[in-house]
Amino acid sequence: MQQRAERTRQAILQAARKLFAAGGFAGTSVDSIAEAASANKQRIYAYFGSKKKLFEAVLLDIFAENAETFAAFARQYCGCPDRNITFELSRYYFELHLSKPEFRRLLSWANLENAIDPEILSRAREQENQQLQRWFKQGQETGALRQDITFESWLLTVMGTAYFASSNAMTLSRTLGKDFLAPQALERAGNDLAALFAPQSSAK
Repeated sequence: MQQRAERTRQAILQAARKLFAAGGFAGTSVDSIAEAASANKQRIYAYFGSKKKLFEAVLLDIFAENAETFAAFARQYCGCPDRNITFELSRYYFELHLSKPEFRRLLSWANLENAIDPEILSRAREQENQQLQRWFKQGQETGALRQDITFESWLLTVMGTAYFASSNAMTLSRTLGKDFLAPQALERAGNDLAALFAPQSSAK
């Protein structure tokens, strides 16, 4: 019985992920999720309580997946201390958004529709942000990162570049005449960001 209940719950989450990513919170009905998951509508309310709670559960589910991906990245990066953290993070966030377009869309909908409690989002990213802050501090202490920048500006630029470029790749590529998601373009973006945040003596 428990296994069947968990299978049903997972089917609801997967169906909700696809539909919320496509239509957003307001544009997705509980009825459509129930139909896509081959589940009873009442079962959705029994598991999640409300459509808003289901949307939050979908985001938390994908954040949990991302946390595992980030942990693997952290283990790999910590094993190679000579790598530039700005370059490596740029590559990581580009790969994350390109491999999970549903995450990118869900994040956009969550911000546009204010469809998730900020406190829930903060807790979901707490461990990742703490690790990023440690790397930033370490980078400044070792001279790999400039002293005149803040953690927030550094992270916003690195994460924002990957998010914006992957979300707007078609329009950027057509208006500027370059494939922003080509391997060499991603490599160049990472190198340019690394140079931007490197001390002047290192950037020359």
